[in-house]
Amino acid sequence: FFMKVEKINKNNEKIHVTVAAMFFKDDKVLIIQKADPAYNKKYSIVAGHVEEGESIEDALLREVAEETGLNISEYTLMESFKELKDSCRYGVNLHDWHVYRIEHEIDIDKIDFDKEEIIALHWVSLSELPSMKEYFTSGSKSMFTALGLF
Repeated sequence: FFMKVEKINKNNEKIHVTVAAMFFKDDKVLIIQKADPAYNKKYSIVAGHVEEGESIEDALLREVAEETGLNISEYTLMESFKELKDSCRYGVNLHDWHVYRIEHEIDIDKIDFDKEEIIALHWVSLSELPSMKEYFTSGSKSMFTALGLF
């Protein structure tokens, strides 16, 4: 268990730093169904907390490898969001999100994903996302809303 990068804002509220990997194929985005009981089997994207001593890019590569088994080398920062409302299982309600776009050919039937973290992977068209909003984790909802996808 590593310490999460934690900051304090001017209102004395804790903020965690988070990375997200958005895999795209045509007009679709890769979503995952979370296995952790804390998330009630809700959907998300590949994402996670930045740990102490880790760069944001290192955290991105680690989370992608941990959750999907993929080693990626090409990614582009899409957006960074400060203090998005997002309750995590560690009791922190604000997160700084760093969202990366990844163009990586993935055959989801051949991915050896971590069954402890993920139940299933799905390609979902961007136009379908808004109708699925209630099935996403709070962090994904905040991030997709900030990106204008919900």
